[in-house]
Amino acid sequence: YEQTEATGMVPPYGRHLCGRSPVACDFDRDGDLDLYVGNYRLQQNQFWINDGGGWFDNQAAWYKVDGELVDGWWGHSIGCQWGDYDNDGDFDLIVCNLAHPRYIRFSNRTMLYRNDGYDKGFTDVRRELGIKYDECHSEPLWGDLDNDGDLDLFITSVYPDRRSYLYRNDGDRFTDVTFLSGARVFNGWGCALADYDNDGDLDLVTRNNGGVELFRNDARGGNWLELTPRSIKLTNQCCIGVIVEVVDSDGGRQIRNIEGGKGAGSQSSLVVHFGLGDASVEKVIYSVGERTIEKTRSVKNMNIQDNIEFRALGTDQLFQIRPVK
Repeated sequence: YEQTEATGMVPPYGRHLCGRSPVACDFDRDGDLDLYVGNYRLQQNQFWINDGGGWFDNQAAWYKVDGELVDGWWGHSIGCQWGDYDNDGDFDLIVCNLAHPRYIRFSNRTMLYRNDGYDKGFTDVRRELGIKYDECHSEPLWGDLDNDGDLDLFITSVYPDRRSYLYRNDGDRFTDVTFLSGARVFNGWGCALADYDNDGDLDLVTRNNGGVELFRNDARGGNWLELTPRSIKLTNQCCIGVIVEVVDSDGGRQIRNIEGGKGAGSQSSLVVHFGLGDASVEKVIYSVGERTIEKTRSVKNMNIQDNIEFRALGTDQLFQIRPVK
Protein backbone atom coordinates (compact mmCIF):
# COMPACT_ATOMS: atom_id res chain seq x y z
CA TYR A 1 0.00 0.00 0.00
CA GLU A 2 0.99 3.62 -0.51
CA GLN A 3 3.79 4.66 1.88
CA THR A 4 5.13 7.92 0.44
CA GLU A 5 4.47 10.20 3.40
CA ALA A 6 5.12 7.48 5.99
CA THR A 7 8.66 7.00 4.64
CA GLY A 8 9.46 10.70 4.25
CA MET A 9 9.68 10.57 0.45
CA VAL A 10 7.71 13.76 -0.14
CA PRO A 11 8.85 16.16 -2.90
CA PRO A 12 10.15 19.54 -1.70
CA TYR A 13 7.73 22.45 -1.45
CA GLY A 14 4.81 20.06 -2.03
CA ARG A 15 5.40 20.01 -5.80
CA HIS A 16 5.00 16.88 -7.88
CA LEU A 17 8.12 16.20 -9.93
CA CYS A 18 8.57 14.50 -13.31
CA GLY A 19 10.43 11.38 -12.24
CA ARG A 20 11.78 9.42 -15.21
CA SER A 21 14.36 7.08 -13.75
CA PRO A 22 14.25 5.61 -10.22
CA VAL A 23 17.21 3.29 -9.59
CA ALA A 24 17.78 1.46 -6.30
CA CYS A 25 21.16 0.42 -4.88
CA ASP A 26 22.72 -0.07 -1.45
CA PHE A 27 25.34 2.46 -2.45
CA ASP A 28 26.69 2.98 1.09
CA ARG A 29 26.81 -0.77 1.82
CA ASP A 30 24.88 -0.44 5.10
CA GLY A 31 22.45 -3.26 4.35
CA ASP A 32 19.45 -1.39 2.93
CA LEU A 33 18.45 -0.04 -0.47
CA ASP A 34 18.82 3.66 -1.27
CA LEU A 35 16.97 5.26 -4.18
CA TYR A 36 18.14 7.75 -6.80
CA VAL A 37 15.47 9.49 -8.89
CA GLY A 38 16.28 11.32 -12.12
CA ASN A 39 13.70 14.03 -12.83
CA TYR A 40 12.71 15.54 -16.17
CA ARG A 41 11.61 19.08 -17.15
CA LEU A 42 14.64 20.93 -15.75
CA GLN A 43 13.92 19.68 -12.23
CA GLN A 44 16.32 18.81 -9.44
CA ASN A 45 17.20 15.12 -9.06
CA GLN A 46 16.74 13.32 -5.75
CA PHE A 47 18.82 10.85 -3.76
CA TRP A 48 16.82 9.17 -1.02
CA ILE A 49 19.06 7.64 1.67
CA ASN A 50 17.50 4.77 3.62
CA ASP A 51 18.10 4.91 7.38
CA GLY A 52 17.19 1.23 7.77
CA GLY A 53 14.16 1.99 9.90
CA GLY A 54 11.64 2.82 7.20
CA TRP A 55 12.59 6.48 6.68
CA PHE A 56 14.24 8.10 3.65
CA ASP A 57 16.06 11.44 3.57
CA ASN A 58 16.77 13.30 0.32
CA GLN A 59 20.53 13.99 0.43
CA ALA A 60 21.13 14.66 -3.27
CA ALA A 61 22.57 18.12 -2.63
CA TRP A 62 25.00 16.89 0.06
CA TYR A 63 26.27 14.08 -2.18
CA LYS A 64 26.43 16.51 -5.15
CA VAL A 65 24.24 14.38 -7.43
CA ASP A 66 21.20 16.66 -7.71
CA GLY A 67 22.48 18.22 -10.94
CA GLU A 68 23.79 21.72 -11.55
CA LEU A 69 21.55 24.67 -10.73
CA VAL A 70 21.74 27.49 -13.30
CA ASP A 71 19.30 30.41 -13.23
CA GLY A 72 16.76 28.32 -11.32
CA TRP A 73 16.88 25.33 -13.68
CA TRP A 74 18.46 21.87 -13.59
CA GLY A 75 18.24 19.17 -16.28
CA HIS A 76 16.07 16.82 -18.32
CA SER A 77 17.20 13.53 -16.77
CA ILE A 78 15.91 10.41 -18.55
CA GLY A 79 17.95 7.30 -17.75
CA CYS A 80 20.24 6.50 -14.81
CA GLN A 81 22.19 3.45 -13.66
CA TRP A 82 24.63 2.43 -10.92
CA GLY A 83 27.89 0.65 -11.74
CA ASP A 84 31.46 0.45 -10.42
CA TYR A 85 33.25 1.48 -13.62
CA ASP A 86 36.65 2.02 -11.91
CA ASN A 87 36.62 -1.18 -9.79
CA ASP A 88 37.39 0.69 -6.57
CA GLY A 89 34.70 -1.13 -4.59
CA ASP A 90 31.93 1.47 -4.58
CA PHE A 91 29.08 2.24 -6.95
CA ASP A 92 29.33 5.14 -9.38
CA LEU A 93 26.32 6.66 -11.13
CA ILE A 94 25.59 7.81 -14.67
CA VAL A 95 22.69 10.20 -15.33
CA CYS A 96 21.73 10.78 -18.98
CA ASN A 97 20.25 14.19 -19.75
CA LEU A 98 18.48 15.63 -22.77
CA ALA A 99 20.28 18.94 -23.33
CA HIS A 100 19.36 20.92 -26.46
CA PRO A 101 22.02 23.42 -27.63
CA ARG A 102 19.62 26.36 -27.53
CA TYR A 103 19.15 25.73 -23.81
CA ILE A 104 22.66 24.51 -23.06
CA ARG A 105 23.57 27.56 -20.99
CA PHE A 106 21.33 26.33 -18.20
CA SER A 107 20.33 22.76 -19.12
CA ASN A 108 22.43 19.98 -17.55
CA ARG A 109 24.44 17.68 -19.80
CA THR A 110 24.85 13.96 -19.11
CA MET A 111 26.81 13.42 -15.90
CA LEU A 112 29.04 10.51 -14.87
CA TYR A 113 29.33 10.72 -11.11
CA ARG A 114 32.42 9.07 -9.62
CA ASN A 115 31.86 7.89 -6.07
CA ASP A 116 34.60 9.46 -3.94
CA GLY A 117 33.52 7.71 -0.73
CA TYR A 118 30.40 7.50 1.39
CA ASP A 119 31.50 10.49 3.47
CA LYS A 120 32.78 12.61 0.56
CA GLY A 121 30.13 12.59 -2.16
CA PHE A 122 30.45 12.34 -5.93
CA THR A 123 32.35 14.16 -8.71
CA ASP A 124 31.18 14.54 -12.31
CA VAL A 125 33.99 13.10 -14.49
CA ARG A 126 32.14 12.64 -17.80
CA ARG A 127 34.22 15.06 -19.82
CA GLU A 128 37.64 14.04 -18.50
CA LEU A 129 36.89 10.35 -19.11
CA GLY A 130 35.99 10.93 -22.77
CA ILE A 131 32.19 10.61 -22.73
CA LYS A 132 31.06 13.02 -25.44
CA TYR A 133 28.28 15.55 -25.12
CA ASP A 134 25.17 14.68 -27.09
CA GLU A 135 21.98 16.68 -26.75
CA CYS A 136 19.79 13.56 -27.01
CA HIS A 137 21.25 11.03 -24.54
CA SER A 138 18.45 8.91 -23.09
CA GLU A 139 19.31 5.49 -21.64
CA PRO A 140 22.65 4.27 -20.20
CA LEU A 141 23.73 0.66 -19.82
CA TRP A 142 26.75 -0.74 -17.95
CA GLY A 143 28.23 -4.13 -18.86
CA ASP A 144 31.59 -5.81 -19.46
CA LEU A 145 31.11 -6.48 -23.17
CA ASP A 146 34.69 -7.55 -23.92
CA ASN A 147 35.22 -9.63 -20.75
CA ASP A 148 38.37 -7.73 -19.79
CA GLY A 149 37.33 -7.08 -16.19
CA ASP A 150 35.78 -3.60 -16.29
CA LEU A 151 32.42 -2.11 -17.21
CA ASP A 152 31.86 -0.71 -20.70
CA LEU A 153 29.08 1.78 -21.42
CA PHE A 154 26.27 1.89 -23.99
CA ILE A 155 24.06 4.99 -24.35
CA THR A 156 21.02 5.42 -26.58
CA SER A 157 19.92 8.77 -28.02
CA VAL A 158 16.35 9.86 -28.77
CA TYR A 159 14.99 11.52 -31.92
CA PRO A 160 15.36 10.30 -35.51
CA ASP A 161 18.89 10.29 -36.95
CA ARG A 162 20.49 10.54 -33.49
CA ARG A 163 22.79 7.60 -32.94
CA SER A 164 23.71 5.54 -29.91
CA TYR A 165 27.20 5.34 -28.38
CA LEU A 166 29.25 2.36 -27.26
CA TYR A 167 32.24 3.21 -25.08
CA ARG A 168 34.97 0.70 -24.26
CA ASN A 169 36.44 1.11 -20.80
CA ASP A 170 40.22 1.44 -21.16
CA GLY A 171 40.88 1.96 -17.46
CA ASP A 172 41.65 5.67 -17.31
CA ARG A 173 39.40 6.67 -20.21
CA PHE A 174 36.44 5.56 -22.32
CA THR A 175 36.93 5.07 -26.08
CA ASP A 176 34.08 5.41 -28.58
CA VAL A 177 33.95 2.09 -30.49
CA THR A 178 30.42 2.43 -31.83
CA PHE A 179 31.25 2.10 -35.53
CA LEU A 180 33.96 -0.50 -34.96
CA SER A 181 31.56 -2.73 -33.03
CA GLY A 182 28.54 -2.34 -35.30
CA ALA A 183 26.28 -1.74 -32.29
CA ARG A 184 24.58 1.40 -33.55
CA VAL A 185 20.90 2.31 -33.34
CA PHE A 186 18.98 5.51 -34.02
CA ASN A 187 16.24 7.09 -31.93
CA GLY A 188 16.85 4.59 -29.15
CA TRP A 189 15.09 4.35 -25.81
CA GLY A 190 15.29 1.18 -23.74
CA CYS A 191 18.32 -1.12 -23.84
CA ALA A 192 19.31 -4.23 -21.91
CA LEU A 193 21.97 -6.95 -21.75
CA ALA A 194 21.68 -10.74 -21.58
CA ASP A 195 23.82 -13.68 -22.65
CA TYR A 196 20.97 -15.11 -24.71
CA ASP A 197 23.11 -17.71 -26.53
CA ASN A 198 25.00 -18.83 -23.39
CA ASP A 199 28.43 -18.34 -24.94
CA GLY A 200 29.87 -16.31 -22.07
CA ASP A 201 29.51 -12.76 -23.38
CA LEU A 202 26.76 -10.18 -23.04
CA ASP A 203 24.45 -9.57 -25.99
CA LEU A 204 22.55 -6.33 -26.50
CA VAL A 205 18.88 -5.61 -27.16
CA THR A 206 17.52 -2.13 -27.90
CA ARG A 207 14.17 -0.51 -28.60
CA ASN A 208 14.01 2.26 -31.18
CA ASN A 209 11.68 3.76 -33.75
CA GLY A 210 12.35 0.82 -36.07
CA GLY A 211 11.30 -1.75 -33.49
CA VAL A 212 13.46 -4.08 -31.41
CA GLU A 213 17.04 -4.86 -32.44
CA LEU A 214 19.10 -7.73 -31.06
CA PHE A 215 22.89 -7.59 -31.37
CA ARG A 216 24.83 -10.81 -30.86
CA ASN A 217 28.18 -10.27 -29.19
CA ASP A 218 30.96 -12.05 -31.11
CA ALA A 219 33.75 -10.75 -28.90
CA ARG A 220 36.67 -13.11 -28.40
CA GLY A 221 37.53 -11.86 -24.97
CA GLY A 222 38.78 -13.22 -21.69
CA ASN A 223 37.50 -15.56 -19.01
CA TRP A 224 34.06 -15.01 -17.57
CA LEU A 225 31.75 -15.93 -14.73
CA GLU A 226 27.94 -15.96 -14.77
CA LEU A 227 25.93 -16.38 -11.58
CA THR A 228 22.22 -16.96 -11.10
CA PRO A 229 21.53 -16.37 -7.41
CA ARG A 230 18.13 -17.47 -6.15
CA SER A 231 16.64 -17.13 -2.69
CA ILE A 232 14.74 -20.04 -1.14
CA LYS A 233 12.36 -17.55 0.47
CA LEU A 234 9.01 -16.80 -1.16
CA THR A 235 9.78 -13.07 -1.25
CA ASN A 236 12.46 -11.60 -3.50
CA GLN A 237 13.45 -14.94 -5.02
CA CYS A 238 15.48 -13.14 -7.68
CA CYS A 239 17.64 -11.50 -4.98
CA ILE A 240 16.95 -7.91 -6.08
CA GLY A 241 19.23 -5.57 -4.14
CA VAL A 242 21.86 -8.20 -3.39
CA ILE A 243 25.44 -7.06 -4.07
CA VAL A 244 27.74 -9.65 -5.63
CA GLU A 245 31.51 -9.29 -5.37
CA VAL A 246 34.08 -11.42 -7.19
CA VAL A 247 37.72 -11.68 -6.16
CA ASP A 248 39.96 -13.01 -8.92
CA SER A 249 43.35 -14.74 -8.98
CA ASP A 250 45.15 -11.46 -9.78
CA GLY A 251 43.74 -9.79 -6.67
CA GLY A 252 41.19 -7.78 -8.62
CA ARG A 253 37.73 -7.16 -7.18
CA GLN A 254 34.50 -6.37 -9.00
CA ILE A 255 31.01 -5.67 -7.67
CA ARG A 256 27.56 -5.84 -9.21
CA ASN A 257 24.16 -4.68 -7.99
CA ILE A 258 21.27 -7.02 -8.83
CA GLU A 259 18.64 -4.55 -9.99
CA GLY A 260 14.99 -4.96 -10.86
CA GLY A 261 14.96 -2.26 -13.51
CA LYS A 262 16.68 0.88 -14.67
CA GLY A 263 16.44 4.00 -16.75
CA ALA A 264 13.32 4.58 -18.79
CA GLY A 265 11.68 1.23 -18.08
CA SER A 266 14.08 -1.52 -19.15
CA GLN A 267 15.75 -4.38 -17.32
CA SER A 268 18.75 -6.56 -18.10
CA SER A 269 19.01 -10.27 -17.37
CA LEU A 270 19.13 -11.28 -13.71
CA VAL A 271 22.08 -13.53 -14.50
CA VAL A 272 25.05 -11.68 -13.01
CA HIS A 273 27.94 -11.47 -15.47
CA PHE A 274 31.63 -10.82 -14.74
CA GLY A 275 34.43 -10.56 -17.28
CA LEU A 276 37.79 -11.67 -15.86
CA GLY A 277 40.43 -11.11 -18.53
CA ASP A 278 43.13 -13.76 -18.04
CA ALA A 279 42.30 -14.29 -14.36
CA SER A 280 40.30 -17.03 -12.66
CA VAL A 281 37.87 -16.86 -9.74
CA GLU A 282 39.11 -17.08 -6.17
CA LYS A 283 35.85 -16.42 -4.35
CA VAL A 284 32.39 -14.92 -4.62
CA ILE A 285 30.94 -12.73 -1.86
CA TYR A 286 27.23 -11.98 -1.53
CA SER A 287 26.03 -9.04 0.58
CA VAL A 288 22.44 -9.75 1.60
CA GLY A 289 21.20 -6.97 3.84
CA GLU A 290 23.56 -6.94 6.81
CA ARG A 291 24.78 -10.48 6.12
CA THR A 292 27.80 -11.40 4.05
CA ILE A 293 28.05 -14.84 2.46
CA GLU A 294 31.49 -15.81 1.18
CA LYS A 295 31.82 -18.74 -1.18
CA THR A 296 34.22 -20.57 -3.42
CA ARG A 297 32.99 -22.51 -6.41
CA SER A 298 33.00 -25.76 -4.41
CA VAL A 299 30.97 -24.44 -1.46
CA LYS A 300 27.21 -24.98 -1.19
CA ASN A 301 24.90 -22.62 0.70
CA MET A 302 21.35 -23.20 1.88
CA ASN A 303 20.11 -19.67 1.26
CA ILE A 304 21.39 -18.86 -2.21
CA GLN A 305 21.87 -21.28 -5.06
CA ASP A 306 24.29 -20.58 -7.88
CA ASN A 307 24.40 -21.83 -11.43
CA ILE A 308 28.06 -21.06 -12.06
CA GLU A 309 29.73 -21.22 -15.45
CA PHE A 310 33.41 -20.52 -15.92
CA ARG A 311 35.31 -21.12 -19.10
CA ALA A 312 38.44 -19.84 -20.78
CA LEU A 313 37.62 -18.23 -24.11
CA GLY A 314 41.14 -17.24 -25.09
CA THR A 315 43.07 -14.02 -24.66
CA ASP A 316 42.23 -12.20 -27.89
CA GLN A 317 40.57 -8.93 -26.86
CA LEU A 318 38.91 -8.22 -30.22
CA PHE A 319 35.73 -6.21 -29.62
CA GLN A 320 32.95 -6.92 -32.10
CA ILE A 321 29.16 -7.05 -31.91
CA ARG A 322 26.99 -7.97 -34.87
CA PRO A 323 23.24 -7.58 -35.45
CA VAL A 324 21.22 -10.78 -35.43
CA LYS A 325 19.25 -10.95 -38.68
